Amino acid sequence: MEECEALCTRLAIMVNGNFCCLGSPQHLKSKFSEGFSIIIRVQVTDSIGSKNGKLHDMPPEMFKVKQFIESTFPNHQLREMQWGRFEYFVPSEGLTWSYVFGTLERNRQELAIDDYSVTQTTLERVFLSFTRGQRPEQEGT
Repeated sequence: MEECEALCTRLAIMVNGNFCCLGSPQHLKSKFSEGFSIIIRVQVTDSIGSKNGKLHDMPPEMFKVKQFIESTFPNHQLREMQWGRFEYFVPSEGLTWSYVFGTLERNRQELAIDDYSVTQTTLERVFLSFTRGQRPEQEGT
């Protein structure tokens, strides 16, 4: 799919012999995108305490970002959380690039966000969403 995105000006996706969509890679991603992937790195200054050798409670900076995302993007899915880093999936229903970027940028200082990235659903994900509707081939046809 990366080659298609780099080399093709128009793509068609067929499922079960029927055209499902036709357009430029960006048009297909914009029209059939499932949402945004947001990766946030947080400036963590406090260390986590331990009880009986086990870590407990996330640093306050991470907790603040987690609460912010939960309240700002209620349909989010937390995909990964590591020390100082979050990865979220946010459905695109009613959201625009400018809203997502603007919201993060306006709150960047207050939330101690070191850096962040917002990416669109990949062309591969768009293709896979269409192929979910593919029916298995019947033998003898």
